[in-house]
Amino acid sequence: MTIVAATRDSRGNVYMASDTLLTDGDMRAGHAQKFVWGNNGRIMGMAGYMRTQNILSTFAPLIFEQLNQTIKESKDTDTEVFFMADIIAQYLNDNGYTPGSVNPTTPDAGPKGMDLEAIYITNGRIYDIDKSLSYVEHPEFYAIGCAKDIAVGAFLAAKHVHPLYGLIKAAQAAIEMNTACGGTIDLNIITPSKLEGDECDAFVEQLFADAGLQDVQEELEIYVRSFT
Repeated sequence: MTIVAATRDSRGNVYMASDTLLTDGDMRAGHAQKFVWGNNGRIMGMAGYMRTQNILSTFAPLIFEQLNQTIKESKDTDTEVFFMADIIAQYLNDNGYTPGSVNPTTPDAGPKGMDLEAIYITNGRIYDIDKSLSYVEHPEFYAIGCAKDIAVGAFLAAKHVHPLYGLIKAAQAAIEMNTACGGTIDLNIITPSKLEGDECDAFVEQLFADAGLQDVQEELEIYVRSFT
């Protein structure tokens, strides 16, 4: 099971936090990243069936390549999320999932219905894509996974300090209160500015100082990308 949550600040930085625990029923099955990167700071965090996440992770390079080509041909970036949802559907359908079908209870019952929750971030904007392949933009905060209600409550209680502070507290609360979430917290930072080397390190240090999170910085796996 999973917690993936995302928020943004007034400077245009977008943040996504996710746990890393994999479960199979009530059993802990290992640890893995629950997100995939595209180009130009595009990122998708995933929850739902492990098989669904396996498909999207395996085909992520092809999915983003097809997305880029579709955007180039259409010359309409405003419809990017629609294209992305359509491409996701294509890859899931090609690998054993059918929208609206009943999950099989026997080996010959047929394709599984898609169980998918995704947070898709592009151009500094946060969207959710659900199992019907519908999408909605969330300008402030969104969470998916089995502990999303816990995360929402924790974020709302802490967001007044700093959006990043609220996000980390949301992920920590989800892990503490739901035994199906766990492991190291992955934190993805997507910024409007291109940052490299010492400049990137200084940016992260200042960001954590501003958010009052210096005490947990070393406990997180941090990734920084730019969407410009």
